[in-house]
Amino acid sequence: MNDTNNLTANDINATNVVVGQQFNSTFNLSLPQEVQRLLQSAVAAQMAGAAGEKGVTQSPALESAMVALNAKQFERAIAMAERLSSQAATEKNNDLLASAEMILGAAHNLAGRPGESVPHFERLLELLPTDPPNLTRVQVLIMLGSMHGEAGHAEAAQRSFDQAREQAARFNEPAVDLFFEQSLASWYGDRGDARAALAHLERAEAAAKRLELPDQVAFFASQCAMQYQNLKDWPASSTAAKRALSAMTENAPLILRSNALSAIAIASGALNDTDALLEFGPRYIAIAIEGGNLELAAGVYQRLAMAYLERQMPARHIAALEQTVELARRLGQPDVELMNTVSLGYAYGRAGWLTLAEPLFERALLMAQLQQNTKQLALAQAGLAFAKPNRDERVAALELALTTANATHDQALIDQVSGWLTQAKAQA
Repeated sequence: MNDTNNLTANDINATNVVVGQQFNSTFNLSLPQEVQRLLQSAVAAQMAGAAGEKGVTQSPALESAMVALNAKQFERAIAMAERLSSQAATEKNNDLLASAEMILGAAHNLAGRPGESVPHFERLLELLPTDPPNLTRVQVLIMLGSMHGEAGHAEAAQRSFDQAREQAARFNEPAVDLFFEQSLASWYGDRGDARAALAHLERAEAAAKRLELPDQVAFFASQCAMQYQNLKDWPASSTAAKRALSAMTENAPLILRSNALSAIAIASGALNDTDALLEFGPRYIAIAIEGGNLELAAGVYQRLAMAYLERQMPARHIAALEQTVELARRLGQPDVELMNTVSLGYAYGRAGWLTLAEPLFERALLMAQLQQNTKQLALAQAGLAFAKPNRDERVAALELALTTANATHDQALIDQVSGWLTQAKAQA
């Protein structure tokens, strides 16, 4: 039996299991194996030096309470933990009492009662040693801060987070810094506080650099890019995403590569940054197809097609449109297929490939009629006009297209078709 002031690091091993379970449940946090190993190394000396001959309390009742907690049987877990707490108080067994308090705090929080979890975490802190520094205390302080925040106690939440930072700093270990900063970044990010999340993400990225974990550096940089998106700071989002791409290894997870390229694609669209789109768009398409997201790939192909047209790159413009049409057909997106079929027909026409353009316009004509899309119908009729062998047939086809265009009340379209008709009439 121990008193509170003599509780050793080994005494709280049982609590560590519960803390980890609750921590991951609260923050949906998954640390990479490299960081977990480094965290274990950071506290190993403390654990070994303080353990002595004492073993961790073994309690079937504690194990049963943990099973109930993991099974999300929160009221059952609470009832068991309350009995454990009474037993531990009677026996003056502080390590068992700490475990019971941890389960009570975790169960109340996971059951949607964060305010009721606060006193249990506060009691747990009283049972944990303050010196030497220990990771469990950092974890509990973070959880206590989050519970204060959930309960609307902003100042108390900040005090707990500040204390957690102070404890983490005492380790002087980048792995612990990363653990702390990622935890707080996740908490603030989940609550929509992008600026606060960014501050912690940037510090986590710096810690990952010190640990020489390139894919973790890339992860935090891509998370920064997403938070900058929330702030609509597109240049900063693009910069962070490019930083992520340059940091990650060749074997980086697909989702990591996708997140970084997605951020660049979104930022390039918002900034009308054609250079970035041309540089990173093809890589993003490859990732999207690898991940089975054909709809996303089609959207980027469509944007690339417009960029290639703007930069007067006809071959690439045509190739991008062909891919867009094919993907739209496979995805069952008739409106996207129609619009890009018309665009592809005009691209073929500009290249002088009228024999390829004509069947596309005929297909688009039928699709537009089925979809009752008057604008695309007018454009398909005008496209067919250019395939006509003589002036009179072209004029007649364009007059039909102009009649259709007038029905849209789209002045830009009307002016465009009218201009083509005037040119056709002027031809000998």
